[in-house]
Amino acid sequence: MARQNINIGTTANDGTGDPLRTSFSRCNDNFIELYSVNGWAYYRDDETSTHVISTTEAKLPINANHSDTTEAYLPTGFTGSFWNSTTNSITPDNVGDLYNIRIDLTITAKSGSPEYISMILDVGGQATVTNVNVEKTLFTAKTEPYKISKSFQVFIDSNFNTNNGQIFLSTDIGTATISKRSILISRAYKGAVIIP
Repeated sequence: MARQNINIGTTANDGTGDPLRTSFSRCNDNFIELYSVNGWAYYRDDETSTHVISTTEAKLPINANHSDTTEAYLPTGFTGSFWNSTTNSITPDNVGDLYNIRIDLTITAKSGSPEYISMILDVGGQATVTNVNVEKTLFTAKTEPYKISKSFQVFIDSNFNTNNGQIFLSTDIGTATISKRSILISRAYKGAVIIP
């Protein structure tokens, strides 16, 4: 929806402006549009299994079955989910949106002394990495178990909107075992808002 301007007339009280009811109807519509911009959802794995990361890139699995998972705060009017637990992918709403994303993992074991985990957000829609949108490094120098969190912003381009976004993880060497996987996704800006 484009922003609805209130016609205030040419001069004060000249009778050419919008009636009071029309003016406040436009105010309400503008506020509804603004309130539909922001919102968030949190998806957490049920923690019944661990996932081993190796030097081969593989998708981050989050089944969203934990009781902490919530979509109660999605943007007003948003239909759908920010996370598809079947395909393990981020499902955006519109081209031009801006999302804040936080990934949380717990490292429970390591072998072969990996120094870091490479985290890639891919928007190619394939089973392997084909179109890198964001790449981050998660360092693994601590003694397990320990939690790693990584936050980043991402804008939604046409590839992301069409193919969704998948998080791929890999180690530099050896393996790392992870549990307590979760993702927090919030929309900070709605690209579909049209301001004249």
